[in-house]
Amino acid sequence: MLDNSSIPVDGLRLVFLTYFYIKHKIFSSFTGPDARTFFYPEGADTSDTVNAVSPWHDIPILSDLMGNFYYVNEIPKGTRAKMEAATKEEKNPLKQDEKDGKPRFFTFGNIPFNYGFIPQTYEDPHETHPVLKLRGDNDPIDVVEISTGPLPLGKIVSLKVRFLTP
Repeated sequence: MLDNSSIPVDGLRLVFLTYFYIKHKIFSSFTGPDARTFFYPEGADTSDTVNAVSPWHDIPILSDLMGNFYYVNEIPKGTRAKMEAATKEEKNPLKQDEKDGKPRFFTFGNIPFNYGFIPQTYEDPHETHPVLKLRGDNDPIDVVEISTGPLPLGKIVSLKVRFLTP
């Protein structure tokens, strides 16, 4: 069953599609700056990317009817490599962010939290928030996940939003 939905939130619009599964397999291919982490349904052939799914578009936004959200971990707590969903690539695999052709790292030590995004969300760069006067960054909504331990790259977990910041 597919259910297209749209929810206005303080002038922002979260658009999502209720989808199908969360059981998944993570498969990393290549090494170095060309490394990509792809997501596959459980049991899918991982020999190429044809069966891969997008962690941004194909994972549901809500994990239950209690208002908890799915979260995709991009940067494990205690690491420095700045990883992100490749929003301009097919299937949106996770990859290391680059600036001027060089891989990006956190420069102030290891990141003290897990960092990722909520699937099926979007921060529109063409819309200005009515109160904050800020525009989106053309990516899914960012999340700082503050559990006690690191989550692996690509781990999908259910979480409860405790507070929001601009």
